[in-house]
Amino acid sequence: MLKNILGFVFFWFWLVLALYLMLGVYFVFNNTIANESEYFLYILIGGGSYLFSLFIIKPYRYRFWDTFFHELSHTLFAFLTGAKVNKFVVSIDSLSSQNGFVEYQFKTSKIMGFIRSHLVSLAPYYFSPLTVMMMIIYYTTLPSNNDFYSDLPILNGLLFMIGFFYVYHLRASISQAKPYQTDFNSVGYFYGLSFVFFMQSFFLLQFVTILAYNFEGYYYFLEFIYRMLL
Repeated sequence: MLKNILGFVFFWFWLVLALYLMLGVYFVFNNTIANESEYFLYILIGGGSYLFSLFIIKPYRYRFWDTFFHELSHTLFAFLTGAKVNKFVVSIDSLSSQNGFVEYQFKTSKIMGFIRSHLVSLAPYYFSPLTVMMMIIYYTTLPSNNDFYSDLPILNGLLFMIGFFYVYHLRASISQAKPYQTDFNSVGYFYGLSFVFFMQSFFLLQFVTILAYNFEGYYYFLEFIYRMLL
């Protein structure tokens, strides 16, 4: 009974926080990147290009990579939560079937069990390894003056890839987040979706603020929080 009550409370807790963060994403975006339409255009073209590619390359052609990055996300967050990964398996027997799993060990703990049931089990639905990698490369490639709106072709290409891989991640996450997916067994399907929505909003906020000129987005997000609390 208590578990059901707590599940109901946290379901709405994650959902409200997610909506709050999405408002923050809009506020930061509207005050920073939106003012640089050419800069945002490369991200938009990248995302649109992936959607267009689906008319040429059917989604099932991505199944190996969908599975690979799905299991990679489990693995990364298993490491981050102190687990020992024993096995990482990705295999596809045919174009119509797929298989992958990660085996890991960890010390028994109620608190860490709760954390891992959220962060590790649901990682593939909110974390995009490719997008994060592109963001890191983009940031380390910036000129010494940290001009986030530089016209360097390589930076524009990286912005394109950020948009491309983020939309790829969204498509893969939506296609894999099914009620029968075992990743949701430990927390429940609808509760799991509410947490995924929260984490997606959290990471999207990080992407927007990092892409904002000289991390100016964090200033606007703090301003947004201040206004909401008044």
